[in-house]
Amino acid sequence: MNIILAGDSLTEGMNVTAHLPGYRVLNKGVYGDNLEGLISRIHRDVISNNPDLLFILIGTNDFALGRSNAEMMISFKKMIDQLAGSLPDCSIYISSLLPTREIENRPNERIEEINRHLEVLVNEAGFGFLPLHEIFTDESGMLRKEATTDGLHLSEKGYDLWAEVLEKYIRFHLSERKSAVSN
Repeated sequence: MNIILAGDSLTEGMNVTAHLPGYRVLNKGVYGDNLEGLISRIHRDVISNNPDLLFILIGTNDFALGRSNAEMMISFKKMIDQLAGSLPDCSIYISSLLPTREIENRPNERIEEINRHLEVLVNEAGFGFLPLHEIFTDESGMLRKEATTDGLHLSEKGYDLWAEVLEKYIRFHLSERKSAVSN
């Protein structure tokens, strides 16, 4: 099974060999990337690799660039349309944006609002929505302390948590493939 993770520095920081051993995972995270950056490289980095399973986590840097919620949703729609038209046999999951810990230009209230709109958009497209936000949120609504190094980027514990979620989805898809082959 050909698996790709695509996104920004949060994705790039995951050592897929260490965190997802036994799976063939291509990490296409790029430090500092945003929605338009991923859209511009999506054919080269994602579509040309013909994944069976794709996980995308992108968007937090768009806040820092001053993009409005409406602009971000237009970009998410553009990305989803490109993927739907190019990877009809791929299982695609778009992740909710992660919370932060008091990062001024990435406020959690706005992240939550984007996530609500993104979930609707992803579901309408027939893709999977990966609810990472709720898994990474502490009781005060912020990114769990132990899951971050600086309030934004993930620690090894954060990557362990994310990898645990990804592995559940990967195992599910592997079992689905085995069922389809044996039928």
